[in-house]
Amino acid sequence: PVDEKFANHMDKAAARNYLAIPQSQDVFLVMSGGIGVGNAGAICDEILRRHSGAFTVYILVGRNSDLKQTLEEKYAGNEHVRIVTFTKKVNVYMNAADVMISKPGGLTSTETFVQRVPLVAVHPIEGVESNNAEYMARNGLAACPETNEELSATVNRMLDDPSVSETMLQNQRRLIPKNA
Repeated sequence: PVDEKFANHMDKAAARNYLAIPQSQDVFLVMSGGIGVGNAGAICDEILRRHSGAFTVYILVGRNSDLKQTLEEKYAGNEHVRIVTFTKKVNVYMNAADVMISKPGGLTSTETFVQRVPLVAVHPIEGVESNNAEYMARNGLAACPETNEELSATVNRMLDDPSVSETMLQNQRRLIPKNA
């Protein structure tokens, strides 16, 4: 089960207004979980290297102060990157995003599906998360690239062809109960 706030969808424009995010840019949400795990820096680097135009990458680092400090030092002065520490507004960030990038953990994935956000699931932990990724890919719930280079191509394809994300969202609506 997920927190009830994830079932209460906020439209993208309202979420961006609430978070003071410009409407006319691509928004990438990179989630590293409440304890801040995963390779968020490498994911961000790949997006920065391959994406152009108006965009921002929001990296949610949870409570991981070391990761926060590392990323803040690495991206100091970069107008395209915002580091966000633990927040109770994850659902609002999800609603504001064009694409969410996260490990395929059970809770975060379910929250994403209930929110109806296009998901790119990366870097699964062998075992349950790799099984989650296989299920998601097989059922069209998320894109599951195996490398950061594939991740970039996948994200760009989702932004260039809205039908890719829309098909994913239709599969989420079909398979994941709104009140999970």
